[in-house]
Amino acid sequence: MFEIFKNTIIDWLFSRNIPVKTHFDLSRLKTAVEFPPHQIILWENYLHHLIPNAYKTLLFRQPQVKLWFLSRFTELTAYTIDKNILKIIDNSILCTLSYTEKEDIARKIIVFHSKLNNWINGSWHRLLISDPWEGFKTVKNQLKFENHWQCATFLSQSNYTFPCSYPAYNGWLKWRGKIENPDKDSYFSWISMLSQIHDTPIDQFLLDRSLDVAFSPGFGKSSEILCQNQSSCQICPLTDGCRFHSEHFSASTYLNTVSEIKTGNYKSLSTRDLLVHLAGECWNGSDFENQLILEFPFLTNSRFTEVKNEIEEKFLSTLLAIIELNERFQQSLPPTPGTSFVNAEELYQHFSYELKKESQESFHTIILDNKHRILAKRMITLGTLNQSLVHPREVFAPAIQLRAAAIILIHNHPSGDPSPSNQDISITHRLKEVGEIVGIRVLDHIIIGDNGFYSFVDDDLL
Repeated sequence: MFEIFKNTIIDWLFSRNIPVKTHFDLSRLKTAVEFPPHQIILWENYLHHLIPNAYKTLLFRQPQVKLWFLSRFTELTAYTIDKNILKIIDNSILCTLSYTEKEDIARKIIVFHSKLNNWINGSWHRLLISDPWEGFKTVKNQLKFENHWQCATFLSQSNYTFPCSYPAYNGWLKWRGKIENPDKDSYFSWISMLSQIHDTPIDQFLLDRSLDVAFSPGFGKSSEILCQNQSSCQICPLTDGCRFHSEHFSASTYLNTVSEIKTGNYKSLSTRDLLVHLAGECWNGSDFENQLILEFPFLTNSRFTEVKNEIEEKFLSTLLAIIELNERFQQSLPPTPGTSFVNAEELYQHFSYELKKESQESFHTIILDNKHRILAKRMITLGTLNQSLVHPREVFAPAIQLRAAAIILIHNHPSGDPSPSNQDISITHRLKEVGEIVGIRVLDHIIIGDNGFYSFVDDDLL
């Protein structure tokens, strides 16, 4: 089966006059591996693995950015690297990363720099030539690549003949209707496929590079790239036998989803069907995208560090946008008159989205009837709280007008820390006393922070 896959792709490339790797490339490769790669080449190739995916487009399209990094890295010495590396990161395009992310990148740079001498003295180069797979294992372990694919890509970019086209392997999996476990390192499965066609490592490498042309977007390559989105299926020579296409991108699947939506049968569609439909051409069906669907809606933007290409980046962006819109809709709805809340946690869940994003303190009252059902919500003041702004007259006037039996006080702390200030405690006690006089109980005062809340009742302060 793999031979059919390979022949179909190679014929498709030739039919479009797209160059593939041939034995004519051997002379260049043989010349390149006579000597160890220069440290600038090594740094440049390692930079591709070092930079988070969200920054790679800028790195590729702005040569001066890459040159800036390379000039700084090649100036590092064993005596200056610890002191200067975080400074380099803070002065670069990576300055917006979190401190933990910066530390992680700094550690990787220090490890890579400490192993450069193995290239300079030729020991790793000789090992990679004499015993390629032992050399491969050594480089992967010493440079702490996360998986075999990353190591193979780094070595291939440094002119060693290791196959490294994960996009081509993923295309093969899709054609066969398989979904690879994202946590499983599948590199040697791909080597096994290539070895079915060619016995020699160099021929396996050239075949890998040829198939990569069809599946990997990149500068200087054809704009017709397979397995990127739904439009890719329109040019793909493999669609007739492709299980992925028949399950996800076929006209019948799309029309069935549209038909169910048009007839109002939304509930018959799975969450997966709806998300794929909304994503449109942003859906590629990669292992990573399937994992995101399984985790939906519990996703955060930290997953951007795991995307492998622009399509996955767009798909993740689409899912996060759907989550955000849903949260905005749910959380910004005013409480329906007659709704009742039984504890501070429920109030926090309902009002946190609206209040925790405000840049100023805002003070609100939830006005309740004698069964503690909501009559209305009123904003009393906007700005730093003090006793003159939060005046009992302003707090209780709307409650008296609505003949309320009780109120709940609620405000936010833009600092993110919901702990009450002395001013908050003083205001709360004053309003409680006034409430007892006018016959409207203050049931609770809730302060909303970034990731939590404080309840005066829960802490026995009311």
